[in-house]
Amino acid sequence: MNTEKRSFKKSGIFFLILVVLLFAFVFHSVSLNEIITSIKKTDQTFLILGMLMMVGYLFCDALNIYRPLHILGYPITYLQSIKYSILGFFFSYITPSATGGQPMQIYYMYKDDINVSHSALVLIIQLIGHETAITTLAIIGFISQNALLTRAMGQAKYTLLIGIVINVLIDLFMFCVVFFKKTARIINRVIVKLTSAFSKNAAKKIDASLKQVYDDYQNGASDLKAHKGIIRKTILTAFFQMLFMFSVPFCVYLGFHLHHYNWFQITMIEAVLFVAVGFVPLPGAIGASEGLFYILFRVLFPSSILTSAMLLTRCINLYFCLAIDGLLIIAFTHHLKKRGT
Repeated sequence: MNTEKRSFKKSGIFFLILVVLLFAFVFHSVSLNEIITSIKKTDQTFLILGMLMMVGYLFCDALNIYRPLHILGYPITYLQSIKYSILGFFFSYITPSATGGQPMQIYYMYKDDINVSHSALVLIIQLIGHETAITTLAIIGFISQNALLTRAMGQAKYTLLIGIVINVLIDLFMFCVVFFKKTARIINRVIVKLTSAFSKNAAKKIDASLKQVYDDYQNGASDLKAHKGIIRKTILTAFFQMLFMFSVPFCVYLGFHLHHYNWFQITMIEAVLFVAVGFVPLPGAIGASEGLFYILFRVLFPSSILTSAMLLTRCINLYFCLAIDGLLIIAFTHHLKKRGT
């Protein structure tokens, strides 16, 4: 665990450096006063609504932890589930390829007397729901918003399919880990080969992560098979969870008094963006997310407010959440230390 903590500190410092560089680049290209002026003109009600969307995201995520733990016989409270969700969100977004979330969740669950194999099982159920939801929404978005994507990117829009294909394979892998062992190993090799075409280092990390997933979660496969209904409930909840997050740009859109495009169009474009940058091996896909926002949403937002819209969206669905989560995690850690003394 000490090694993990050092790794998280390095990841956190790297994340902060990336954020500073990103904001330095943004404010070098656009005047800070221009951004502040445009944000002041927004309808604050819709920005608050965007923040509430992220609260809904958190509550759905916590529910997908709460239910399976209760099925496994752990009388945890919903507030404890929220704690695990906060830990997962924070450490996933400050570590490359979201590798830090689950280890920290498992560690804190262990401290709450939850068996490691059971916590791993709960997290694979959650991951199956998450991957199924985001992949399905991204596919719907790519098909239904094809015209907007063509306007934004031309034929380069097909590069967005890389992220979708990788997520489909990961989702299939998670199902196969539980139900079809041999197929899971085949999908593992396919994912690694696809990723290695772009980055060998990323391919090695993904290979190690998937093998770890396979080893950790096989222990709970029989328990999961006995509760197939929980997977259906988790997937349904995950759809609501991701729709809450993907609705943030629409709240920002309404905040700027814009009404030309509807909720479905903007939400589906955000779903495509989210999946497209998901395989980028940077904490929170920093830089990639902002860059692709410029490319995809320039057909939705006027150019004069595009940068402000991007910053508001990212602040609401990432940076503000990380700041609040970080403070709460300090409180969790302090409580854990006091409890251990």
